[in-house]
Parts: sequence; structure tokens; C-alpha cells
Amino acid sequence: MQLSCVKIGLRSRILGYDNPFMSMEKQKNERRISRSRVAILRVLSKSLRPLSAVEIGERIHAFGQSFNKTTIYREMEKLKLDGEVKEFFLRNDCALYERNRAHHHHIVCVSCNVVRDIYACTVSNEEKRIAEQEHFDIIDHSFEIFGLCKKCR
Repeated sequence: MQLSCVKIGLRSRILGYDNPFMSMEKQKNERRISRSRVAILRVLSKSLRPLSAVEIGERIHAFGQSFNKTTIYREMEKLKLDGEVKEFFLRNDCALYERNRAHHHHIVCVSCNVVRDIYACTVSNEEKRIAEQEHFDIIDHSFEIFGLCKKCR
């Protein structure tokens, strides 16, 4: 019985994720669209702000579905690898997730925790200068501004 479990595990690795003999692009294309993944993407698409994994789980539950935390975190990792979701951290070290769309940054009120998107990016020019100066290949950057919104001043 244990032997069949090993065979099934080996077969799933060969046919599915994390197969060293299969390109990442092919693995990405062969991933099945699970109910949990569809639910996560639906929640993030409808959200007007970034959400934590716990908030994503609560909103999925409000839609009448339920997945355990491990499933949600595992799907979030896959969605990040696939470029569907972007993860970032604010001051409280809690990961927030949002759909990966046009490049933007965030302005955060430290009083009421409102997060707004900022689409003007002046960091990109500085990023190029730093990359040349430091002989560094930059793959991404994150820029958040913290302060008080108009209502909290």
C-alpha cells in the first residue's frame, strides 16, 4: 500500500508542479484551474483594496465557499509565481495581496489604514541609475508612502 502512494506521489510530480524536467512555462500552462484559485481571483478582482490571506478567506466564506488556510496560502504562492497576484508588505509585516495590474505604488494612512494606489512612478529613473552604478539587475521595486489622510489629520 505504501508503495502505491510513492508511485502516485512520483506520478503527480512528473505530471504536475515542481517537475525539474518540465519548463516553468509548461508547468504554468498545465496547472488546473481549481475552485479555490477561481474564488481567490474573484475576491481580489472585486476588492477595491489589497487584502490579507485571512480577509480573502473571509470573503470567500461570505460567497458560500470555504477553504482552509493552507489551501489559500498555497494558491497564493502559485498565483504569485504565475504573475496573477502581487504581494507586498506594509508596516505591520502582514502580507497583502492584489491582482497584478498596471505598475503602481501605495499611499497608506497610518491612522485608518486606508490604502490608495498611486500610478505615478518616479522611482524607475532612479532605479536605472542605481542598477548601472551598482552593477545590479533589478527585477522589481516597491514603494509605499505612509502618512495621515485628509479625514485623519
